[in-house]
Amino acid sequence: MDNAVTTENELRAHPAVRAWNQMAEANAFPRRISALNRSGRGKAQVYRLAGIGPSGEDICAKRSNFKNLEIERAIYQDVLPQLPLTAVTCYGLCRDKDPRRGWLFVEDAGDKKYESGTREQKIAFTEWLAHLHGLAARLPAGRFADRGPKHYFKALQLAREQLKHSISNPALGPDDVAVLGDLLEQGGAIERRWDEVETFCSTLAGTLVHGDLMPKNVRVRPGASGIAILVLDWEMAGWAVPAADLERADLAVYGSVVNALGMRIAHRDIEMLAVYGKLFRLIASVEWDSQWLKTKVVEQSMFNLRVYREQLGRLLDGEGWR
Repeated sequence: MDNAVTTENELRAHPAVRAWNQMAEANAFPRRISALNRSGRGKAQVYRLAGIGPSGEDICAKRSNFKNLEIERAIYQDVLPQLPLTAVTCYGLCRDKDPRRGWLFVEDAGDKKYESGTREQKIAFTEWLAHLHGLAARLPAGRFADRGPKHYFKALQLAREQLKHSISNPALGPDDVAVLGDLLEQGGAIERRWDEVETFCSTLAGTLVHGDLMPKNVRVRPGASGIAILVLDWEMAGWAVPAADLERADLAVYGSVVNALGMRIAHRDIEMLAVYGKLFRLIASVEWDSQWLKTKVVEQSMFNLRVYREQLGRLLDGEGWR
């Protein structure tokens, strides 16, 4: 609907524009407003404000939980500038009229998402990621939230609790209940082996991890000097062994770069980190979707949970965990 906003009065009245003018102490309005995602199920609202930036550039405005946006702002403005990495410019953060929420304003990174099947993009992304992990490992760990195994074990326990409570939801059919039962069984198998995860991760150094490096959160920008990688949505960032970020990286290239930067991780350990990273992602995904099963509208969550059940099954069988 926001693409239909055309008059100056309508543009000025849009909540993203009002928030920008409040934060920037300006009186500007964009040429147009585009909604960049679908709202719902706790998702952030993201808008492109065309031409409203200080130099006439496009700005992306994100409305979400204020505490999460504070994490992102700190990464953009306080952490990434310390590292020789390509990154989007962050213009600032302000509160929404609902004080629990806020607006974060960043440079428009464009629409070209990372494609791990493209060799050139995969190498560029992997080198960017390895430099992030290798260089950020020198930062003080205490300034970041814990995103290590303990964080995901809590998510696993919460997911299992939510799945158990949801089985009685009358909106679920017999096949749905069977899926939840399978996920509970898989969760139990993971819990029984969690000491192995903790022990392995305790032998490796921590660093800054993004925690949600899905293609939607990585943009590529071709240029004269090669592909620039621009990473968005840092609200899950924290300190951990570099497992959760590895799923779409070239592990051989990654190992070569991080070892040159002093992290000293054997290739077999990088491969194990990638396995645990996929496990962490699936745990987080199950926890996220299971929280919506208490509602009457369960179709999207059940579709996703079926996918996660299959992926977890393959992972557990591959590791001999059941």
